[in-house]
Amino acid sequence: MSLEAYLERLGHVGPVRVDLETLDSLHRAHVGTLPFENLDIHLGLPIRVDLPSVEAKLVGARRGGYCFEQNTLFHSVLSQVGFRVHRTIGRVIWGRERPGARTHQVLRVELGGREWLADVGFGGNGLISPIPLEVGREHEAHGERWRLVESQWVPGYELHLLIQDEWKAMFIFDPREPVLDLDIESGNHFTSTFPESHFVKSRVLARCTPGVRRTMLNAELKIRRGASVEVRQLQSEAEYREVLEREFLLVLPDGARLRPLPELAPG
Repeated sequence: MSLEAYLERLGHVGPVRVDLETLDSLHRAHVGTLPFENLDIHLGLPIRVDLPSVEAKLVGARRGGYCFEQNTLFHSVLSQVGFRVHRTIGRVIWGRERPGARTHQVLRVELGGREWLADVGFGGNGLISPIPLEVGREHEAHGERWRLVESQWVPGYELHLLIQDEWKAMFIFDPREPVLDLDIESGNHFTSTFPESHFVKSRVLARCTPGVRRTMLNAELKIRRGASVEVRQLQSEAEYREVLEREFLLVLPDGARLRPLPELAPG
């Protein structure tokens, strides 16, 4: 893939080296520029996770994507820069009473004798910067507190985020479990086609920058700044498209027609 085109897409300037500063700056720029979104499903289009398709969509067409697309792209970028990076498949816990299937892709990066958890594809409550892959310790980044703990559900670690004085579990992953291309393909197929999948049933978007988390679930827009949350109910498809561009830096192709939402007026 074209590293130059990717860096232009991010608006990234300065040197790109195999060091923590580069890893952190690319991660922050990625989640702040390439929106988390599943709108192809609601346009009646397949989600493709081979690298040429992902690059064409997220870089060439200036779209976003969800974890299998976002972390496939970031894995390729980091590998091309020279990082030692490994794919991992996790189980989402956020918003569930128990872990789901293995449908979340994350990355493990080896750097300077340490390992780092990188994930540019979780969405609204995902990492803005990588954190050390160190179990049992708390890590602070951009005013937020994170931790990794041993999971009681299956072998592996849980990523937790402290929200309003309560630790919330994001997902479980086993950093040592091998991942094959077929694992990515099957997880993506389930996520994008199973009728009860959250992503098939709902339009989901997110964009995160230090201090500001923007999310949209169907017609509800939330903008969180620290403990303050602004909630807005959109009224029309025209307003929805305007919010896509302003808050999520996303412009759909001319003529693209999303599957209607009952809460949004046409137009």
